[in-house]
Amino acid sequence: MNDELQLRAKHFAALKSKYKATQYEHSSPSSLLYLILRKADLEIELTDLELDWLRDRQLFDTIDLIWLARRRREEPQRLENDFSHLKSKYQVGKVGDSSLASRLYPLLWKLDSEGTITDAEVKWLQQQGFARTASLAQEMGRFAALKGKYKATGYPESSPDSPLYQILKKLDAGKRLTGADENWLKKYQLFDPLEIFQKQEGARAAEFSQLKSKYQANQHQDSSPASPLYNILQTLEADKPLSESDISWLKKVGLSETIAIAQDMEAKRQFAALKAKYKASQYEDSSPSCHLYKIIARLEDGKQLQESDTNWLKKRKLTETMAIAEEVARFTALKNKYKATQYKDSLPAGNLYQILGRLEAGNQLSHSEINWLQQQGFKETVALAQEMLHFAALKVQYRATSYLDSHPSSPLYQILRKIDRGKLLTDSEVTFLTENQLFTTIALARDIEKMALAREKHCAALKEKYGVSQRTDSPDSRLYTIVQKLEEGERLEEMEVAWLTQEALLHFEIAIAYHTIEANFYEQEFKNTGSQWHLPSASSHWRKAGEPKRALELTDRLQWDTIKENKLKSALFTTRGGAFRDIGDLSEAEKCARQAMAHQPDSHHPYTLMGAICYEREQYSEGDYWFNEAIKRGANPRDMDAEIKRVVKNAKDESKRRKVVEYLLKKDPERYAWAKSYLKKPKAKS
Repeated sequence: MNDELQLRAKHFAALKSKYKATQYEHSSPSSLLYLILRKADLEIELTDLELDWLRDRQLFDTIDLIWLARRRREEPQRLENDFSHLKSKYQVGKVGDSSLASRLYPLLWKLDSEGTITDAEVKWLQQQGFARTASLAQEMGRFAALKGKYKATGYPESSPDSPLYQILKKLDAGKRLTGADENWLKKYQLFDPLEIFQKQEGARAAEFSQLKSKYQANQHQDSSPASPLYNILQTLEADKPLSESDISWLKKVGLSETIAIAQDMEAKRQFAALKAKYKASQYEDSSPSCHLYKIIARLEDGKQLQESDTNWLKKRKLTETMAIAEEVARFTALKNKYKATQYKDSLPAGNLYQILGRLEAGNQLSHSEINWLQQQGFKETVALAQEMLHFAALKVQYRATSYLDSHPSSPLYQILRKIDRGKLLTDSEVTFLTENQLFTTIALARDIEKMALAREKHCAALKEKYGVSQRTDSPDSRLYTIVQKLEEGERLEEMEVAWLTQEALLHFEIAIAYHTIEANFYEQEFKNTGSQWHLPSASSHWRKAGEPKRALELTDRLQWDTIKENKLKSALFTTRGGAFRDIGDLSEAEKCARQAMAHQPDSHHPYTLMGAICYEREQYSEGDYWFNEAIKRGANPRDMDAEIKRVVKNAKDESKRRKVVEYLLKKDPERYAWAKSYLKKPKAKS
């Protein structure tokens, strides 16, 4: 036990020495100080009571040592926080090694404290993928260099976002500072940059005075470099063109002589550019009033030179200019001929010149050339090229390749197009072909005319057969194609059926032929595949073709017990019931309708059939009940009206027709207004 106490005493003494608390005389391990020092040594947080106890006993060195120890413990997190702040400040992305142990941390610290890093360090940042940080460092380096150059190193801020950086960049570029810039420099007592600016302003004022004298603008009183005139005169001095707003300003202040000088300079610039463009730079006269300027201005507008102009060029040995003039004339003619006049450059160069040359030679354009023309907006040229291609094909087809003109404006193109459409040629057109010795073309045209007449007769005969002779459709029409297919027993496409419906032609002979072909098709599909789902379709088409008995024959020998699908059974009973209705056997029709309902109660088709049967029996209210049941199950009310209209239309007994019409008009005169047309007016008594 005594050994333990001795050890504690020794431990306590060591801790007092370590934490500079030896002045505390009490050395017993039972002292609160022993507990405090043990906790501190184990890096356990002290309570406020313990800290106050140390202060009361003036053990301030001990408190400081404990605080420093705690700070050492927190230092890694503090370093991490500082690094995170620097990475955010200097836009370090999530690339490369950015741990505390990396070279990046001290480099950012150096950049933040000194405002600059070496070129080698910038290169390292770039290589490690810290491109934005490297760019920012370079900007800071430029800022530091400008501060040194313009004696502003006393300003501590090093960020490129600083207003000083923008001001110093203006000074370095020789640009004027604003009043706000000057005030900012004064506010931060940066008088050296301000003095440099004032010296620059003095130099600008002197230059402004010289420019005003040179460009005859002395009458303008404003001598400050802030005047808009200074910038305008600098533009003239740099031999650059003035903007429209510059000219307007000069007019506004009455500097007409300055405007005249500017216009003369612009004309000389244009003349020099045109001389270079048209290979006439060796001609020394640079005045826009000389005759050469007028000649090349005509070339620039794409105009053909007169003989006197050509002679003038020849006399002065401007042979290259003459050669260009000939090419310009050819290019202009090609642009006019092939509808590409929106291309303003008159020089025969580039894709367009090559393409138009190929067209002129009668060559077919490639897909890439056509795409280029379309992208450049030469739509008319593309259309013309396509017409030329068509013309070339027609010449081959109708043996007219000996005719050399390939432009679609040729009379031959129109003649060949007429021949291709089977049109009769006029006497003048035949004469044209004869004069050009195109005798084979004439013979082919005669043969085509005979074929066209035969097609017209055949078209007329088929229109007569299918009950549409009143229409003027030609052999090139969709109708002729359709009736030809019907005549051959060929199925129609969906679009063709839709067209017949749209044109109100799906009736009488056309309808019978169409539905007969469809019925036969579905019958054959049933035979080929054995699928009984083809039978409802075949039956429906036989009914629409006016052959209800053929529809019944399809289902006469069915083994109903072997059909497992209720939906199929319902469809077969419905179509069979419809066929019985067509032949007037309403009793059998009703049996089929009820069988269909039993097998598929949610289908609206048998309910529609039942409603129609009731109307046929003059049971109108009951029919309305079944029609409403059909609508509840998804039927379209217009289909109900169609069934009712069919009953009215097919009624053979006039009194029966009148009865149903009167019922409908009483029920809803607006909805059934169509029924009025079925009421026969009574004959007048003599």
